[in-house]
Amino acid sequence: MSLIVIAAALSGACLQANLFLPNMISTDGAHEGLDWISEEGDALIFTRVAPDFSVSSVYSAVVEGDEWAIEKTSFSTGPYDAGVAFSADHESALFTSTRQSDVTPEGNWNIWRVSAALEGHAWRFGEAEYLSEPINSDKNDCCAVFGRNGEIFFSSDRDGQWNLYRATIDGNGYVVEKMKGRINTTDGAWPSAYIGETDTLLFSSIRKSGAGGDDIYVSTRRDGEWSDARILGEPVNKSGYEDGARLFHGEFYWSSRPARASAQDAQVNSGIYHLPAACVAGDVFKLE
Repeated sequence: MSLIVIAAALSGACLQANLFLPNMISTDGAHEGLDWISEEGDALIFTRVAPDFSVSSVYSAVVEGDEWAIEKTSFSTGPYDAGVAFSADHESALFTSTRQSDVTPEGNWNIWRVSAALEGHAWRFGEAEYLSEPINSDKNDCCAVFGRNGEIFFSSDRDGQWNLYRATIDGNGYVVEKMKGRINTTDGAWPSAYIGETDTLLFSSIRKSGAGGDDIYVSTRRDGEWSDARILGEPVNKSGYEDGARLFHGEFYWSSRPARASAQDAQVNSGIYHLPAACVAGDVFKLE
């Protein structure tokens, strides 16, 4: 197939985002976000949140015959568990939870870790472990993703506003620093994925210069410095709320819900959407 034909095919595929597994995973009755998908597309980990955001759980879904078998994961026992991010070797996962710990009351957002093992398309998880200081604080900490060489990116409001932080391993544990440069602003930011091939962080932010209430941005690290955040264009970011960006097997996934025209309008819940990664790649993603 010629490059012209490929480009033409992609341009058509890029005009309209596709709702992911409508009525099965993306439903009208809840907000959903994709956390992991197998290369064959027949096994998933996803987050499902109540319409009023009061309750959230993490689920696994596996194709069995002609049906999807969906069940809550063994570690998702808190009133609000969300946003699973796996390590590159799939042996560990980070997630956000409001469950009570020994040092924090129920209701605070905190970062937890759980051991993981992928056996075929079935996940086996260990006991959830609260990450102590300096990653978690007495404020809200969430949305953690693994970077390279054991580093962890996450969001925290420990200094009074939501900012992006980076934790690195030293001889005695972790050292945490607020990420430098214009990747952080006064408008809040929350990581969703790290792309190791290009040393790129995907995150959402509610910047006033954005397309809507919450938008997806990218920043790439070069020579130790993070580039200015770049907002993704349509059809990813629109006038509503977009977050939860992920890249799996050449496909780009994110969650989206439209903004309400007025307070009297009924809220529409977030669904999972996807496009070929080439539609949003530019120089951000390495395409296989």
